[in-house]
Amino acid sequence: MSDAADEHAQHRRPHSQPMAAAYLEFDLARELEQLHREPGWSSGQNAKTLVKYEDFRVVLTALDQGLSHDVEALEESAFLLTIAWPGRDEKRAPSP
Repeated sequence: MSDAADEHAQHRRPHSQPMAAAYLEFDLARELEQLHREPGWSSGQNAKTLVKYEDFRVVLTALDQGLSHDVEALEESAFLLTIAWPGRDEKRAPSP
């Protein structure tokens, strides 16, 4: 395994609940606490994919105060990033 692949594998966390289902519920406060306890938080930022489908993702991202990113955290903050690829999975849409 390459060094980059090995480093990536070390940062992956096990998922205790399904990431794709008809109904998903999250305790965002608990999810943020978990992000703050992980070694990745020492850099002032950490993220976790909460929902993962082939064409849709929801990612919880936490930032420390004053950390520059594509957004700047004026205080310790968190946000949900939603990413979708509309029309990518045409097999799911029934024909008229």
